[in-house]
Amino acid sequence: MDLHHLPLFPLDMVLFPGAPLALHIFEPRYRTMIGDCLAQQTEFGVVLRRVPAGLAAATVSAGGFDQICAVGTTARIVESVRLQDGRYYLQSNGVRRFRITAIVSDTPYLVARAEPYGTAHAPPGRAAQLRLRRALTQYWQALQAATGQPAATADLDDGPTLADDLAHALQVDVAQKQRWLEHPPAGRIDQMIARLRAEQALLPPTHPAGTHPHPWAWN
Repeated sequence: MDLHHLPLFPLDMVLFPGAPLALHIFEPRYRTMIGDCLAQQTEFGVVLRRVPAGLAAATVSAGGFDQICAVGTTARIVESVRLQDGRYYLQSNGVRRFRITAIVSDTPYLVARAEPYGTAHAPPGRAAQLRLRRALTQYWQALQAATGQPAATADLDDGPTLADDLAHALQVDVAQKQRWLEHPPAGRIDQMIARLRAEQALLPPTHPAGTHPHPWAWN
């Protein structure tokens, strides 16, 4: 993947490596971009297009956008359907993190020069992964006891991708997701465990089935 000429798709969401991303492409500039990516068999970069207030993240100015987050994730198209009117339906997957170093073009769509991001971060150790899995299991069990309903679960692997998989699956605000995208895995795991435990502490020991609202959910 050539990060020196990376097409950008600013969205109101944060993509993590390994996460699925379904898109309906209807704007003319992004139809052109996806057509180019398909023809050249290249990835495109997903970045958060609105920088949340108070988010201490690296940003860049880009044509048509006041600021976009500089750290994002490349997406690889795995399936596409082009409609007669030129729109696309896409299935794609997050691949790897990048950091924008410059915007090299904004016509007809944004193109950035970027560099790999997070390659110097050590992968999470096995002990940290197991701590996260234990905290997640305890949270599921507490949620099930509080609601009287089976807790929603996800098929999350206990390997090095667990932190990214969980960051994708948990429904938290985009500012938190962006921070998790930018943080080293070890630090992110500690934050996730703290959040899970804090949320668990708010749950009552029992609650009538189906009547306990909760701010966290699976996407």
